[in-house]
Amino acid sequence: MALLPGQTPFWGFLLISAELGVGFGLTITSTTVTTQHLVDPAIIGMATSFNTLARSLAQTIMLAVYGIVMNATLANGVAEHHNINLRMLNALINPHTAKNLPVALLPTLRRVLASGVHNVFLVALLLVIVALLVNALDHRQIR
Repeated sequence: MALLPGQTPFWGFLLISAELGVGFGLTITSTTVTTQHLVDPAIIGMATSFNTLARSLAQTIMLAVYGIVMNATLANGVAEHHNINLRMLNALINPHTAKNLPVALLPTLRRVLASGVHNVFLVALLLVIVALLVNALDHRQIR
């Protein structure tokens, strides 16, 4: 998603979303089964619930990180373009309120909003690369 141009057709996003959904489903299932396989049968429930808790906490933390990246990018965009404000960006997100915005400002507002989303995906890409490197360098054997 970080590398896609803004002109990517909607069906392209649908295909990518389907692929990501399958990948997330496989990952969640495999980590749950691996967790249950690696622990003593007496604590399978505890291990499974801890795995779910860790995943939920990680999602919560990353949502906050992505929110910070998005808000910082939007704030920078507003600071660079003195004729727009955050209220306008909030209105742009809702199609019912976007039609009330000045037409001349729509390209600038869309560019600022797109840069925020783009930066979120770039941070996600960077974190995926770091995770892959950490996993590649981890030479521990799983029993």
